[in-house]
Formats: sequence, C-alpha cells, structure tokens
Amino acid sequence: MQRFSAFFPLRFFVFFLILLMITACSSDPEKKKTDHYSKAMVYVQNHDDKAAIIELRNAIQIDPKYADARYQLGLLYLKMGDGKKAFKELQRAGSLDPANTDARLKTAEFLLMARDKKGARKETQAILKQHPDNIDALALMANIELIDGNFDKTESLLNKALSLDPKLDRLYSIQGRLFAARKDFNAAETAFKKAIEVNPDKLSNYQILFLLYQSLGKKEKAETTAGKMIDKFPDNPAPRIQLANLYRQNGQPKKAEQALITAVDKFPDNDRLRLILADYYRRTNQVDKAEKA
Repeated sequence: MQRFSAFFPLRFFVFFLILLMITACSSDPEKKKTDHYSKAMVYVQNHDDKAAIIELRNAIQIDPKYADARYQLGLLYLKMGDGKKAFKELQRAGSLDPANTDARLKTAEFLLMARDKKGARKETQAILKQHPDNIDALALMANIELIDGNFDKTESLLNKALSLDPKLDRLYSIQGRLFAARKDFNAAETAFKKAIEVNPDKLSNYQILFLLYQSLGKKEKAETTAGKMIDKFPDNPAPRIQLANLYRQNGQPKKAEQALITAVDKFPDNDRLRLILADYYRRTNQVDKAEKA
C-alpha cells in the first residue's frame, strides 16, 4: 500500500507534466501567429512592406485560415502593384471572414476588372443585402449596371449614393459616364468637372474629362485640360503622353514630337517614354531619330 501511495504522486506528476506539454504545444501556434502579425503591423507603420510581407506569410503558414493576416497581405500586394497575389489573398480573406466588407468589395472590383461581371455582381449584391447603405458597394453596383447598359438602375443607385455622400468624386465620374452613354455630353462635362471640384488631387478625374473632350473633337478644351494636368501633376509623365497623343491625333506632328521630347527631358530615367518617342519616330518614318531616342 505504501508503494502504491508513493508511486501515485509520481504518476500524477508525470501525467500533469504531459498535460502541460500538450497545452503548451496547442497554445504556442496561436501565440506565434499573433506575434508574427503584430510584428508585421509595426513594419507596415514603418513603411517596411517587404519585412511586413515576410511576417504575414509566417503567420499564415502557421494558420492558413488567419483572415486578418491574409487581408493585410492582400493590401500590401495591392500597394506594390501585384494584382494577382492581392486578389488571391483578399478573396481568401473575404471568404474566411464575411464581415470584412472591404476585402469582399476589393474582390468584387478585381472580378469586374477581370470582366467577370457575374461574379462581381453576385459579390456586390451580397454586400448590399447586408449593408444597403454602403456607398462603395452602391458605387460599384452602379458601375456594373452601367457596363451592362442598365442606365435607369445606374441612375437610381447613384442618386441613393449621392444622397448619402455628395462629396465622393467617384460617384460623379460614374455619373458623367452615364450621361455620356446617354449622349448627354454637356451633362457629362458638368459631372466630370464636379468630380474635379470635389477632389482636385486625383489625376484620373482630369483624365476622364480630357478623354471626353478628345472623343468629342474639342481640341482646345482637351489641350487646356492636359496643360492643367501637367501643372497639377508635374511628377507624373502620363499627362505629357496624353498631350502628345492629342497632337498626333489632331495632325500636329511637330507639337507631338516636342511634347514627347520634353517628357523625356523631364524624366530621363523613364525607359517607357524613350520607347514611346522611338515608336513615334518609326511611325513617322524618322528612322535615324528612332535609333537615337
């Protein structure tokens, strides 16, 4: 009996030790993944995106269903311009955590860009069913309806969105496209100008107005808008390329050439601009200049 009594505490101790080890093993992964995630967020705040990506990948390797980590990883890929990886992570994040509306919205936007209108519509409708006043979802659905030619539905969605937030420039851009689709070009011009008024710091707001003028053959207005873009966004070569294309379209080769030369001088390390200039020379049978560009 004494042997049993002496052995029992030892056996109990061993059992307790094993239990502690099992508990530690099961809790360690949870702690490790959150540690990786926390480190990643610090790196994000310090703008060290590559280090953040490594930490998020480590967290996901521990827990493939870690929705927050996949979401943040998707945002980083999006920031870095890797759309394919961004879509994969954001789609996974949205499926793991349906409450993450932003992940689901971005997934729907990717689907629309990939011309999967059916998938984009399904995802956006699901969001609106849960959040009928979500402005981004309303804007996206309006865009989908516009692409599908459902102009009345587009207008209804835009009116609702504008009543909720009349200072969202994207809504006026969609509205301008709606008016243009209806051949009401004066109203389209007004809407695009309103988008610029609401957000004068977004290049695309000027670009869509420029494209309207260009498509309508309003040369002076297009040129003026291009000039405004160049002044407003001096470090972006895109407006200069658009101005050169405008001159070429209008049969002004000398001005087109000069616009491209000025762009190359402004951005000497931009290989794409040099290729555009060289291509321009080839198209205009200036082979010698093309070789030097």
